[in-house]
Amino acid sequence: MRQLSKIVSLLTIMLSQSIWSYSYDFEVEGIYYGYNPSSQTAYVTSGDKEYEGDITIPSTVTFNGRTMNVTSIASRSFYRNQKLRSISISDGITSIGDEAFYCCTLLSSITLPNTLSSIGIDYYASQGVFYGCQSLKSIIIPDGVKCLERRTFRVCI
Repeated sequence: MRQLSKIVSLLTIMLSQSIWSYSYDFEVEGIYYGYNPSSQTAYVTSGDKEYEGDITIPSTVTFNGRTMNVTSIASRSFYRNQKLRSISISDGITSIGDEAFYCCTLLSSITLPNTLSSIGIDYYASQGVFYGCQSLKSIIIPDGVKCLERRTFRVCI
């Protein structure tokens, strides 16, 4: 019975991770977005394909004739993207979720917006927003950032 319980638990975890991995509502110009119906805004998330190269996250996105403000980058949005080199985040983005750029080992340049107020959310659970970003040599944290998760730059050289 104990073995069956372990197998069921493992399958539940695997299923929930596979559903979460590709949970996006729409894709525009290679960037995956989720939609928040209560605020009628969009947020950047992960998708079917790995992000690569140089990415610019816009302040607004239009999908099905509706223009929405892009307000955040969800946790693990760029998780382990081995081909992501630089990212520029437009004004309007106010938060970056936990482990958003976890182990993006080639990420060398990131431009953060002045509207950013939090980097990382879960003070205890996260490995850090930029954990393992070994190519990231410098970053300017905007003055408006009031929340900086304690392990944000863990294992960065």
